[in-house]
Amino acid sequence: MRIIYYGYPLWDYFLSSAGGSHELIKSEPLSFRSKLALHAFWNRGFRSRLLDFADVANSAPSDEPTIVMDIYSPAQLWRIAKKCGKDAPRYLWFWNPLKPTLRFHDIHRTVALVKDMGYRIFTFDPDDAEEFGIEYKNQFGARPAERNVAPRTDLYFCGNAKGRIAVIERIGRLCRKYGLTENFVIPRKQGIMINYSRNLENVRNSKCVLDIVQRGQSGLTLRPIEALLNSKKLITDNAAVERYDFYDPRNIFILGKDDESRIKEFVDSPFVEVPESVIEKYEFGNWLNSWR
Repeated sequence: MRIIYYGYPLWDYFLSSAGGSHELIKSEPLSFRSKLALHAFWNRGFRSRLLDFADVANSAPSDEPTIVMDIYSPAQLWRIAKKCGKDAPRYLWFWNPLKPTLRFHDIHRTVALVKDMGYRIFTFDPDDAEEFGIEYKNQFGARPAERNVAPRTDLYFCGNAKGRIAVIERIGRLCRKYGLTENFVIPRKQGIMINYSRNLENVRNSKCVLDIVQRGQSGLTLRPIEALLNSKKLITDNAAVERYDFYDPRNIFILGKDDESRIKEFVDSPFVEVPESVIEKYEFGNWLNSWR
């Protein structure tokens, strides 16, 4: 199986442990200027040979099944399709909500176009799957080698601002009101760097993970899965978490629904173990093998 992905550190982290007989191919993102030119061509309906410069590393044509991880440029997807055998299965999985990701595109038209290239399109977001006529496939995470780490802080969040600062600051005040300690890492705002291994270490060192989603998102971020795989409590403003098979109100506190005056009681109560059969489907290795 071929896996084509942008060479971002987070993908490198997951795929470095994928194992098996997968062929990993990095596709470098196009420059901003190239994206503008390509958007202009696509939006005017041209399929110019100029698009041929869209890079897919230097992969050779293949009849192997191909998974494309969160690459949304029609030009690059077209180029990838040209390097797949005519009858070779090809899958595209979106890891982010479609409306902000494809904000410069007509989403329905782009989905139709990519389907015409022979892709089956999947998304982590159930509402996007229904609205845009594509398929749903769940989020995943990395299971730690060691889970029984004594926590040093009560509540942990890591993520860029994305319009969430006001909510995060309010939760910080709530924590302080009830005597809870917090570790909120907002890399770009705070001018710091944190790799994913360090992020997971911070998860293990906390009692509870805070999850604040982008407006209009129903799909799970990595944070609920990190909490699940590390046996940590979760506080989230994503009410759609109730749909998922690992939801348990003893482990998951929903902002806007649950009584915030009981937040300390929630954080301090023990984590209730989730059945192994549920946990396994969210582990990256199992998730990857499920495409076969």
